Amino acid sequence: MADIVPLHRNAQTLLKVIREIVKDSRNVNLTQAFDKGFAGKVSMSQVWRCLEEGTLTNDPVMNEHGHYLCELNTVAAGQDIYLTIAVNMEIVTNKVIYVLHISEG
Repeated sequence: MADIVPLHRNAQTLLKVIREIVKDSRNVNLTQAFDKGFAGKVSMSQVWRCLEEGTLTNDPVMNEHGHYLCELNTVAAGQDIYLTIAVNMEIVTNKVIYVLHISEG
């Protein structure tokens, strides 16, 4: 059995992990943000651009569920887009990103 190496809790490492996860859209859960009406005037393509190219605006923190919480920001279609996401690192074979909140700046 392979040794499990814990993720270093620095922003750049988490950003690399996020980029890998979003390569497969099945690993991204947008339901919570859209069900609560957080998307507003932000389109799906703007959300994906933020996930693929966004920068971290804060240091990641771990919540009570063991997910890393952080905020991503990018400019897409002339708008500042902010995503609050939770990254589930506990699933070894299939890591998941939950988009919790979407806003425009």
